[in-house]
Amino acid sequence: MPSAVIAPHEFDLPLKFKPISEFVEYGYFNSDDRTYAVDGSTSKGPDGATYVGISKLAYLASLGDRLGYEIEALVPLTKVAGREPNDSGVGDPIFAPVLWFKPTDNTTIGADLLVQPAWGQSKFSAHNLVVTPTLFYDANVSHVNVDGDIGLSLPSSHGQAINDVKDPAETAFANVRVAYALTSKWSPYLSADWQYTGKARDGMDNAINNSRTREFAMGAGAMWIPFLASSLSMSYSHALSGANVVQTDAVYFRYVYSW
Repeated sequence: MPSAVIAPHEFDLPLKFKPISEFVEYGYFNSDDRTYAVDGSTSKGPDGATYVGISKLAYLASLGDRLGYEIEALVPLTKVAGREPNDSGVGDPIFAPVLWFKPTDNTTIGADLLVQPAWGQSKFSAHNLVVTPTLFYDANVSHVNVDGDIGLSLPSSHGQAINDVKDPAETAFANVRVAYALTSKWSPYLSADWQYTGKARDGMDNAINNSRTREFAMGAGAMWIPFLASSLSMSYSHALSGANVVQTDAVYFRYVYSW
């Protein structure tokens, strides 16, 4: 599901700061043992597992007392194991400008625009341009941190139909993280992720039957902050409902280092 790799304080962006550089490594492992049918029932999946790592470099700077911006680039690496084809490669990179506003010292609202051209290896590319506008929010209240986003992935048409699909459908998604700081270094958290994809269309502009997908998953994890400029988060997430997708049964992690 889009943006399911985020963790607590993802959008807890700074206030009145000098320029910052940041390296982030996201990743997940998903067991592909089960799949959701069109009617929402589950059955045996493709087996094996999918591993994804996403490396991000970002530059953050201030635009004033309460405004900031970020420029980021991300490169995904994917490995499919335990089934044929057993393969690995580089997916489509992502580039994004980010803009945020802090109405108070403890809250952040903002937006980003993810641009994903089809520059990855053929087996791991979407073979089209995907643009994803996203709105996000962060709030800190005492020991509680709430992070969330909502977005819409807008794919362009394929030059030629791929598996009978000429026009992929839009995907709406939302992600929420709620964390509680037990200490200055440890915060357990809960996660919720949702996505819905509409019907794709073929080369004759006809809607393709049974091409809609949806899924809702929840999970729990913990974030560790060894020192102020770094953090490590890890969580487990499992789908509670879905249709026409491989079931989420995943371990996520995120490592952040800033300088």
